[in-house]
Amino acid sequence: MDEKTIKSGTTPLPVSCVVPAYNEVERIADVLHVLEADSSLVEIIIVDDGSTDRTAAMVRPFVARDPRFRLLCLADNCGKAAAMVLGAREASSDTILFLDADLCGLRLEHIQALVHPVLAGACAMTRGRFMEDESSAHLAHILLHHLSGQRCLRWSLFCDVQELYLARYGAETALNLHARRQGLEVRTVPLIGLAHEGRIAKRGLLGGLMVSWRVYRGIALYGLRLAWHSDLVDGALGLVRRGLGSLWRRDELSD
Repeated sequence: MDEKTIKSGTTPLPVSCVVPAYNEVERIADVLHVLEADSSLVEIIIVDDGSTDRTAAMVRPFVARDPRFRLLCLADNCGKAAAMVLGAREASSDTILFLDADLCGLRLEHIQALVHPVLAGACAMTRGRFMEDESSAHLAHILLHHLSGQRCLRWSLFCDVQELYLARYGAETALNLHARRQGLEVRTVPLIGLAHEGRIAKRGLLGGLMVSWRVYRGIALYGLRLAWHSDLVDGALGLVRRGLGSLWRRDELSD
């Protein structure tokens, strides 16, 4: 645990919100207005990941009028994972709420749905699933809800995730794999009426398809590399243990 770890019994537990953003000048204000209205958040950290538009300029009025808002700007586009890690490291709380900057339809109840199970100690991490209504998930979230960027977690349990800073689009994959390997409880919570603005709507048909290809290709490659590396290490350690065990048994027989 690091110095941000919250002692048991502290009431209420503080929650820091981290919003990684890249070229979201047209959408981020809608998200920030909702966060501004949530008095339960002790700080709201926006990390501008080297945007080439006026995303930072859109955030500055919030910083000026509400002391909970902070704006961190990366000189270069380092990827979503780097922005997430920077924001979490700068946060004063161990409970971190991650939200994307391009959400449509964000409401206070969505925030509480993500945060409450973690604050209650029911799980180490939540991840949101976009739902059209109580029974129908958005098409992309029927199978890919585990890649959702809307999640809340105890940072002290995830701060040492292998290569998280370099994961770019693979941040959520890295967090999921870490939780599985460490045996940490993860809950998927429904977020009714919440959605993203689609990549095609943002960038047109060709641009949207190209971005989607890069995103999912990057996620797949990162997940495979992380899993393959871990399996190699575990396999090597297993061989060493078995080899030492064989030598030990031989020594016992020779005695």
